[in-house]
Amino acid sequence: MTWFSKANTLDELKKQYRKLALQYHPDTLNGDSEKMKQINNEYDTLFPAFQAIYNRTASEPSRESARESRSEFYTQNGWKGENYDFNRSTRDISKILREYVKRVYPDHKFSITTENFSGGSSIHVRLMTAPYEALQGGKRDHGLNPYCLEQDNVLTAPAKRIMQDVNRLINSYRRSDCDSMVDYFDVNFYYDLSVGKWDKPFEVVDRPINNKAQKTVSEAAIITEADFLTDVDIENDEDLEL
Repeated sequence: MTWFSKANTLDELKKQYRKLALQYHPDTLNGDSEKMKQINNEYDTLFPAFQAIYNRTASEPSRESARESRSEFYTQNGWKGENYDFNRSTRDISKILREYVKRVYPDHKFSITTENFSGGSSIHVRLMTAPYEALQGGKRDHGLNPYCLEQDNVLTAPAKRIMQDVNRLINSYRRSDCDSMVDYFDVNFYYDLSVGKWDKPFEVVDRPINNKAQKTVSEAAIITEADFLTDVDIENDEDLEL
């Protein structure tokens, strides 16, 4: 072993990788792409063996791959939501969101679209109609800051509760490993929230619903992935009446 000679356990292997990544990643001041490539290759080779040793005695076996574990080690503040899955695409997550709001909020209409671009992908979530005023003062469109929803003084109370719930669900599928000090931004997808659009304002609409299909937020909080395997169109990201 060239880079991990002092590692004797899976935990030590991971800690050593974090240290090396912070030193040699190409985005750091003294980074070295060739050395980082060597480090990644050696880590990927050693990881399964150390993982197998760990799993012999662990109460909860490790099932992550070397590549998955590497994705979170660049910064000290990397995190992932409880529903994050390395193999789940942004379109898959959009499908889950659509099915969730359709099931939990059947008397609302959401527009949920996916955008792919050279630097990654993004999900756009818009509350388009509700059976009540979603915005104070007669406003018909309003962009939301996902980090400050509690402090938003334009959302009405019921709209704020729903958008906070949707925001919670979105973040449960996200991962972030960013370090602004070295201009390093790595997230599995971006997203934004709003009520209405600049060219299609929010409307108050009473929509008939099937009471048997309606659930409260607490009843829908635990939903298995199989619940979302329905015929929901995700191929063409047009606004859907949800």
